[in-house]
Amino acid sequence: MYGMGFVMAFLTLYMLLMTAWVNMIGASATAQRITLEAEHMAVYSSFVSQYAQANSGYTGSVSDASAGIPTWFKRLGTEKNYVTGGVAYIYSTPTTRAEGLAQARAIGANVAGIVDSGILTAPGQGATGKAIPGAVPNGSLVIVR
Repeated sequence: MYGMGFVMAFLTLYMLLMTAWVNMIGASATAQRITLEAEHMAVYSSFVSQYAQANSGYTGSVSDASAGIPTWFKRLGTEKNYVTGGVAYIYSTPTTRAEGLAQARAIGANVAGIVDSGILTAPGQGATGKAIPGAVPNGSLVIVR
């Protein structure tokens, strides 16, 4: 009788620990994905920023070839850009607002955040007052360079 109770208690504890472990692995994988996507976006932004600075009269989206992006560097399908007045805006649509802010924090740039009604909202700072062009959709994660 006590043996069956012990087995049930053990199995219950085992299932609780396994659930916690699986959740921990999932959270770790999400954190790694956020960091990798943020680093990738930062690299992509450096290419587009160089183009924007060299072509300050250009306004619009820049192709990968025009930005001088090497063929071995594959832009993520969610990454887009908009250039105007020598400034590059590199943006993507995050899965959630929290993930977007986490990516902005991982990028580490002073001008990365989420677009709220055309204004940059940076993690830890809130609304920065920095206007973002209408070509960059609200809710996007954006790097301004």
